Parts: sequence; C-alpha cells; structure tokens
Amino acid sequence: MERSELACAAMPHAARFDGWRIVALGAALIWLGPGLFEIYGFLATPLGDEFGLSAEAFGLGISIFILAGSLSGPAIGALLDRGPLRPVLVGAIVLAAGALAAMSQARSTLALAGCAVLLALGITTYGQLGPQVMVVGWFERQRSRALAATSLGTSAAGITIPLISQPLIASLGWRGALLSFAAAVLLVLAPAAALFAVKRPRDVGQMPDGDPPAPAANSSGDEPAREAPSEIRDVLRDRNFWLLGAALIVGTGASLGGVFLVKHMENVGIAADQARYVVSAMSVGALIGRVCVGWLHDRFRKPFVAAAVFALSGLGWVGAAEARDLGTFLAIALPAGFAGGGFGVSGPVLQAACFGPSVLGRVMGLHGLFGLPVLLVAAPLIGRTGDQAGSFAPVFLILAALMGAAAALMLLVQTPKRAA
Repeated sequence: MERSELACAAMPHAARFDGWRIVALGAALIWLGPGLFEIYGFLATPLGDEFGLSAEAFGLGISIFILAGSLSGPAIGALLDRGPLRPVLVGAIVLAAGALAAMSQARSTLALAGCAVLLALGITTYGQLGPQVMVVGWFERQRSRALAATSLGTSAAGITIPLISQPLIASLGWRGALLSFAAAVLLVLAPAAALFAVKRPRDVGQMPDGDPPAPAANSSGDEPAREAPSEIRDVLRDRNFWLLGAALIVGTGASLGGVFLVKHMENVGIAADQARYVVSAMSVGALIGRVCVGWLHDRFRKPFVAAAVFALSGLGWVGAAEARDLGTFLAIALPAGFAGGGFGVSGPVLQAACFGPSVLGRVMGLHGLFGLPVLLVAAPLIGRTGDQAGSFAPVFLILAALMGAAAALMLLVQTPKRAA
C-alpha cells in the first residue's frame, strides 16, 4: 500500500511542468517593468511645460536611468545568478513602485533624477535581467521560443500603455498617471512574483522543457554537461562576448531614438492623440516579430537571423525619416515594429546560446556596463541634434546606418556547437 501511494504521489509531480507559467510571469514583469517606458514619450510636453525641459534635457532623463541600471548591472546579475530569486524580485518591485510614487510628487528636476535612479535599480532587477535569467534556466530545446514568448510583455506594454497613458495624463495629469502605474506595479507584480517565481526547474523537482528525468549520471538534478557553469574570466576571453556586446550596444543606442518618435510626428503636424495609434501599431508588429523571430532562431543560424532583424530595423528608421503624414507612418509601423520586436528577442537568445544560464545574469550586466559610454550619451545627443537641426529626420537616417553596422557585427558571432 505504501509503494502504491508513493507511486501515485510521484506521477502528477513527474508530469507537471511549470516552465510556461514562468514565461507568463516573466512577460508580466516586462510589461510593467521596461514596458513602462512607453509612457515616457507622452511625458515630454507636460514635463517640458512644468519644468522647462528641452528635448536634450528630456533625453538626459533616459541617460540617468541607463547610468544607474548599467553601473549596477554586474552586481544585480551576480545576485540573480547566485542569490534567492523570490525575495530579490519582490524587493525590486517594491522599490520601483515606491520610486514611481515618489516621482509623481517631485517638485524639482533634481527630485525627478533621484527617483529615476531608484526606479532604474528596481526595473533593471525585476524587469530586465530577472525574467531572462529565470526563463533561460527552465528551457533548453525550446529556449528561443520561450524567450520570444517572455518578450511579448514588451508588446503587451506597447499596445496597452500608450492607449492608457494619454487619457490618464489628460484626466489625472502626469502626476496622477505615474501614481496609478505605481499602484499597478505593486498590486499586480509583487503577489505574482511571491507566488510563482522559481529560478530553476530542479528547485521544484522538474526538468528543463518538461523532459523526463535524465539517466543516472544526472540523477543528482544537476544541469546537463553542456550547460556546466563557466568562469566569468573565461567569458571575457571569448570573442563572442565582445562582438555580441558591440552589436547590442550599437543597436540599443540607435533604438533609443524611439523616445523621440512621438515628438518627430508632432513636428510634422501629427497630434499626440493620433501618434499613439502609430506607437500601438508598431507594438502589434513587434508582437508578431517576437513570435516569428523566436521561431526562426530555433531553425536557422542565430547570428544570421539577428543580422537580418537589425538590418530591417535600419530600414524602419529610413521610413520614419521620410514619412510626413499619418498614413505613411501607419504603413511603416508594422514592419518597423516587427524588427524592433525581433531585436528584443535576438539579444537574450544569442547571449544564452553563447554562454548558457549559469552566467547569463553577469553577461547581461557586463554588456550593459561596457555599453554605458554609448548609451549614456545616445538619447541626449539625439535630442540635441534634433533640436539644432529643427527636425529628427536627418538623425533617424544616422540611426539607420548604425543599425546596419550592428547587423554586420552580428554576422561575425559564432555560437558554440554545445548550445546549438
């Protein structure tokens, strides 16, 4: 009788796989994490009116966020790689919600900057590095698809937050809008992370991809040999680390021009209440792009797929530079969004393919740190150049060329056979 009870107890446990629940959690963390940046473009006019901010100063706000997130990235990555996941995520969520609430009450640009630093620490932990570290540990064969599904949180944010932000700002003001988002972050994400966050399937007696337990050689629950932990000093000697990092840094720096897309549309005579539909259409394209690019990464050489995505993103910037009416912007929104969504998938997929889950948090953190000189100046430089030129069109053409250069760098990356 005792053996029968044990067998019955073991059967549902062996059949259960929580990996896709982890993916859903990761998507939610991104949705109300980095996805909150979708509100930033709609804050340009109200913050400019209240604090006298120019486009260059508005871009500086992004740089402050990047500075705090990048400087703390290696330490946060190490904490996520080695520390307990749930308390780290919940603590970061509480910090970000508090920072948003405090920002809604700020009366000076200095107070805004201080809140941005705290917000960056929270979002970098629970919304940028946390979901990737968590999801990669749960999947091997289906890793690209799982990461693509996780990144749908960005598409969900791009579709929903612009449509919510503009009416919230119109009815509650920018302060009320930020306070509303602070409440959403705390009430939605903190309970979800506390209940469902698990770093590795072996922590709950499961296996990556929901596979049955490995043969006796792996009965201890250790990760398969191809995912054996790597020393970070070995990672730093790997040419892939530097090539991939350079491609992602250049591409990410160019993508920061998206902060000024609404401003560019306003400059050519398109009102903000119409511009939001372009932003949402791009997010629909990004959703499609994430799903399709994840599928492509599972079937074709990952660097080639990523290079094609980067090149398409460059063409999107050319289209944005040349567009002058709402119809044209809507026409380019889907392909440009497709490329942007694919870009968001390709980075984590290539990082995981080259280095595996054991050091992924530190790899992502170091890439962010090493990209700091570029990312720190990108947004204010784009804003200043657009102010001086009286148009963002020539700036967008430069961003297109940079995306082409990032695509060329990506072609030089060679993923190890062990991670194929």
